[in-house]
Amino acid sequence: MASGPLSRLALALALLAGCCATPPDAWEVMGLGFRSPEQTLQTFQAGVRGDLPRLEYRCFSMDYRARKGLSQLAYRELRERALSPNPWFKLGVAGARIVVSERQGPGRWRLVVENLGRSFELLLVAEEFWQLWQGTLLVADEVLAAGSFSSAVELLTPRGAPRTVIAGAELPAHIAPLADAPLTEFRVALEWKIDDIFQLEP
Repeated sequence: MASGPLSRLALALALLAGCCATPPDAWEVMGLGFRSPEQTLQTFQAGVRGDLPRLEYRCFSMDYRARKGLSQLAYRELRERALSPNPWFKLGVAGARIVVSERQGPGRWRLVVENLGRSFELLLVAEEFWQLWQGTLLVADEVLAAGSFSSAVELLTPRGAPRTVIAGAELPAHIAPLADAPLTEFRVALEWKIDDIFQLEP
């Protein structure tokens, strides 16, 4: 059995599952993402309901995975131990509802959710990064320093001229895009990820 911080995660997996008897439909899947703390929670719930452990794993911050030693394989094993024996998970439970949503400081957010008479605190952090693609090939996937998103993306509003959005990033020397293929996508993003989970006492 999981112990310590991982046991909290295992219990949270069962209780945050939402209406797990019904997988997310196409419209709900289209609305998934990490653009806000609330959307990240919804994405996590949809992953559990749809039996998509890879999607659930993406909801956790890189630092959280490192602190807990959670590889994708370790997460899948923990998930199986947490969810398979729970009859309320198999029957479907009422979705966890957010009762508190508040900013904790730059790049930090706190959610408190309730379900089945239990309350959990989720701490989320903003992760900033950029990606460069050539077709289906991911050429670069680089983390931005905390708080530097605004310097990577700039909105220019010159007088008498159309407003312009400029995004840029320095390409590391070790990355060499393919010479015979055009660059097809440049993405700069800020995403909210779960950085810790605590069960609150009644």
